[in-house]
Amino acid sequence: MVQDILLVIDMQRGVLENDGQKIYHKEQLLETVNERIKKYHEANLPIIFIQHHDSGLLRASDPWQFDPALAITKHDQVIEKNHPNSFYHTSLQKKLDQLHVQSIEFCGAQTEFCLDATIKFAHGLDYQGFIKADGYSTYDDQFLTAPQLNAFYRMIWQNRFLTVF
Repeated sequence: MVQDILLVIDMQRGVLENDGQKIYHKEQLLETVNERIKKYHEANLPIIFIQHHDSGLLRASDPWQFDPALAITKHDQVIEKNHPNSFYHTSLQKKLDQLHVQSIEFCGAQTEFCLDATIKFAHGLDYQGFIKADGYSTYDDQFLTAPQLNAFYRMIWQNRFLTVF
């Protein structure tokens, strides 16, 4: 199952490992995202990598770089952002319009921040959204564990904002 485009959000060193902690199931997340990237490459469908920058992820710094295990190629596109919503003050919507995109598969990090904001905004723009059940992750927070957060957002997203498969 593939969509018009794959949107890979914030798979950067400083997002996947922060303050000595790894994001929940980091290796599994990278494996799943790379499997999805491979499917889109094989189908000759576009992939856009979203790369966040802010005071904690300074451009060109080591944390800002994509994780070295990520299967990004020189043919893939990168769009930078400085807000959780990947559409906010970026060229993403213009690019999707140019490609005549109607359906988006999302993957990446972090569940409750950049994925959630982008998924909900894309839904409001009438894009059909899809996400693989193990194609996103986050960290434990003061209220919930990472698995609980992932399950909570899956419940919110499913059949409201996108299809989880």
